[in-house]
Amino acid sequence: MPSFSSLWLLSWDAGLLLSLDSTPKLQLPAADRMIACHKLLAAFWDFGPIPLGQWSPTQQCSKVYVPEQCSSDPTRNSQLAEDVQNLKKHIDTIFCREIAIILPSLEAQSLTAAPTNPTHEGGQASVSPGDSFPAESGNQSVTPANPAPSDAENKTMAAAYGVAVSSTVTGIYSVVGTIGNGLVILTFCTYRQVRTSAHTIILSISISDVIITGFQYPVSTASGILGAPSLGHAMCPMIGALFYFSIYISLLSMVLIAFNRCIRVTKSTETYRRLFGPSRSFLWVLLSWVVSGLLVVPGFLGYGEFGWNKNSQICALMDNSSYSRDYVSNVYGLFYLIVFCVVIGIYLRIYLFVNDSVVTMAAANQNIANHEKYVSQRVIQRTKHMLLIFGVFTVCSAPSVLLFSINVHKDFLPQTVIVVSFMLYRLNYVLNPFLYAWKLPVFRRAFKAIVRCKRQLPFQAGAPVN
Repeated sequence: MPSFSSLWLLSWDAGLLLSLDSTPKLQLPAADRMIACHKLLAAFWDFGPIPLGQWSPTQQCSKVYVPEQCSSDPTRNSQLAEDVQNLKKHIDTIFCREIAIILPSLEAQSLTAAPTNPTHEGGQASVSPGDSFPAESGNQSVTPANPAPSDAENKTMAAAYGVAVSSTVTGIYSVVGTIGNGLVILTFCTYRQVRTSAHTIILSISISDVIITGFQYPVSTASGILGAPSLGHAMCPMIGALFYFSIYISLLSMVLIAFNRCIRVTKSTETYRRLFGPSRSFLWVLLSWVVSGLLVVPGFLGYGEFGWNKNSQICALMDNSSYSRDYVSNVYGLFYLIVFCVVIGIYLRIYLFVNDSVVTMAAANQNIANHEKYVSQRVIQRTKHMLLIFGVFTVCSAPSVLLFSINVHKDFLPQTVIVVSFMLYRLNYVLNPFLYAWKLPVFRRAFKAIVRCKRQLPFQAGAPVN
């Protein structure tokens, strides 16, 4: 049998909760609200028939509220019973809804105090939108209010929406990207015609991409849905470091491809083969992986901290570390800028060399064999294709890198912009296989041969070697 203190609290909170069905949100202290709700539930589940003659109102009420807030009027029994029955009818639709929806907003709002309404002394206590309600402590009361959604509420809702969209799109990226990059790796290992020096660098890109799409994307999707590291907090720093490691490999691979094309176009064939023979190409790729690993090391030495990022809901750089912001702008952002400038400079050097060669040949009217002209045009065309790959990479990644490097310090970007730029960045790891199939004929033929389960790649006259 419930005590009067439980009944009194139930009466006050029942009327209060029932009024919330048509009353603006109340600015109640979160702690007091939770205490009241717990007591209300306890009283509710113990309720049976109300014994009207077994109350000692003042004595029992004083255990919860000060005597001035208690009533000794026995006629309140019927009102209490009615409130209890109404509460039983509406417990699911009102009480649970208020706990789930109103309480988070109350935690972000300040308490509004007002003098206690004297209507609690004697007679029937009524609850209306204009009344004041006593707080749990009994020292102040809380007035109803109808505030606009706070910034905290808006950010929470935007973050939840962003996680939902990001998880869905990332799941699609993961499937498509893993299949595409897996095909690139498989064709390189299967067909000898694909194994050229330039394609060795493409293989490196595909391996780093498949790490992202085949491992990091599924893990981040599961983490976003769960709201916690899907593989546990112990593995989270390694997953975050692996994410940045793969990004650095892609960046350095863009430099290697540009350098490879520059040597192929501007230097002799002997020089090109000396710098980018089969073993030398592997060493260039190995060097890019070593440098990528060194760029991740500062995150484990205190200049940044890899772990669970609560804002992004992924394993990356922790958002509560000031050095993590410095790592993003001074290591990641600066390195991206350096790579971008170097690659642009290399392709500009190629353009100037080719343009000068064409002008010189036209002016001298030299008689060059058609086959040599064809080879030269083919090399230039392949260089344009590699430039296109870099262009797509830049379009996908530059907005995210630039905005993210600034936003970690200023926090000015809306959640929608963050999600869109992040999805655009992730798209790059999915597009690469399609670019290879579109612009590199040998990959297009190899993909078809793989699908048709052919062990040998069909011969094509005039197919490029490098």
